[in-house]
Amino acid sequence: MMLTYLLAALFFSISSISALALHAAEAEKPKADQPGEYRPDFDRWRVLDDRGQRITKPSILDPYNLNVLKGDIPIIGDNIFFVFNGVFDFTLESRNNLDFKGARGTPLVGGAAFQKSNLVTKAEFTPSFEIFHGDTVFQPKDWSIKIRPSVKSVTGDKNPAAKVKGGFDFEGRRTVDFGIQEGFAEVKLFEVGEQFDATSVRGGIQNFNSDFLGLVYNDNAFGIRFFSELVQNTYQINVGYFDRFFKDPFAALNTDKRRKEQVATINFIWNDVVPGFAVSPSFLFNLDEIESRDLRAYYVGLASNGHIGRLVLNPAFYYAFGRTSDNTIDGKVQDISAFMIFVGLAYPVHYFNPRFAFVYASGDRRPRSGTATGFDSINDNINFGGGQNSYFFGEKIQLGNTTLLRGNSLFPSLRGGNARAQFENPGSIILNLGVDVALTQKAILEANYNFVSFADTAVLEARQGVSNIGHNLGSELNMGVTYRPLLNENIILNFGGAVMFPGQGIKDLFGKDSTVYKVLARATFTY
Repeated sequence: MMLTYLLAALFFSISSISALALHAAEAEKPKADQPGEYRPDFDRWRVLDDRGQRITKPSILDPYNLNVLKGDIPIIGDNIFFVFNGVFDFTLESRNNLDFKGARGTPLVGGAAFQKSNLVTKAEFTPSFEIFHGDTVFQPKDWSIKIRPSVKSVTGDKNPAAKVKGGFDFEGRRTVDFGIQEGFAEVKLFEVGEQFDATSVRGGIQNFNSDFLGLVYNDNAFGIRFFSELVQNTYQINVGYFDRFFKDPFAALNTDKRRKEQVATINFIWNDVVPGFAVSPSFLFNLDEIESRDLRAYYVGLASNGHIGRLVLNPAFYYAFGRTSDNTIDGKVQDISAFMIFVGLAYPVHYFNPRFAFVYASGDRRPRSGTATGFDSINDNINFGGGQNSYFFGEKIQLGNTTLLRGNSLFPSLRGGNARAQFENPGSIILNLGVDVALTQKAILEANYNFVSFADTAVLEARQGVSNIGHNLGSELNMGVTYRPLLNENIILNFGGAVMFPGQGIKDLFGKDSTVYKVLARATFTY
């Protein structure tokens, strides 16, 4: 009932703003000119034809012409605008689960009964509301206030293993969750030069991605960020401090509880080092105080993105150092020394785009040595290897109480989404071969082959109490078609799936090596 009232209030507010702006537009229409007189040029929001009529009339239903809900017409004066966006996302997915046996086939979590397959539905509605001041055709916003809540329903997902009193919940319960994904205020501090190179500050819940791909930190968290652009946006600088929230284990939305984890970052982007190619060195600090001993991890890295001629390049390198908490196998604090390498290449030719990617994340060969060498991120969130169509990189794979692979992650760091970074982990070696094909103007086919292996299994053997766990996790083939019936982003339909062929590592950990699959259909509607 409360949700109904909320939606009704939002509709009333939007309708009131629309009516106010349209009334203002009509009131400001110029009077007819006398013959032979010059007529003054009208403002850019109400372009007139020779008869003094508006060429395009405002409409709240048309997002591509004058629309008060899209910031095309000011709602107050000449410089205060309102922007509304709404996204409804629905996914239907069927998959086999790996999560029904433990190491060497032993039952998990006190004999918990796992379903070998399950049907998952996800529905999410995400509106966003923004009011800003400024003539954004010519210069950045003077100030902005934005809020983006999200309501998400998940049914049938048995993979999250949400921690509950006395154990873990594998029942695949139905949940409806609400979270604030963005809620911030932004102010322009000053400009430099004649090209309006601006320095601004943003405070509140906001998204920040520390590199082009989301390899180390990509999250919506409460914080403050200063960002600048210089020399006609050739250089960009980000300095930020963030205080993260706990995530709902089923919906992955922000909750209202702090994690007692802070992230500080300095990020520099140099665009057009060569035309079309950018590099980004960065430094990040992660302080996690959620347990008895603090985790202090530092990251230095260099990421890049763009093309040189026809060749598209996305290489990246990160090194992590610092000290762990006492969440190690022997319960002792260890020094951190770990690294990861990412190489992405593509060579598009007309409608055909072949791709190659390679990932190496160091693993820990000696868990009790005093140095943790398994690379882990702060909170990586990357679309890789097929993304939603992939089994390896689109699903959370649970090994009892331990998360072996997080969704949208490259690192088998043996921790869940709300746990701290774990640098005692087996690391990963990943190979991706893919291709994108434009079937028509409206349809794009994506196909991928992924091979995944542990870099070292010593940590897994120590944690599971078994020996000789295989490195090879397996391979998969996935495919998907994206269809845009209107040739824009307003309606996007996705159909895809994957077949995963487990390797010896899966057999040793889960007790079976049967082929598993997933199929999905997804529809996204955007206003």
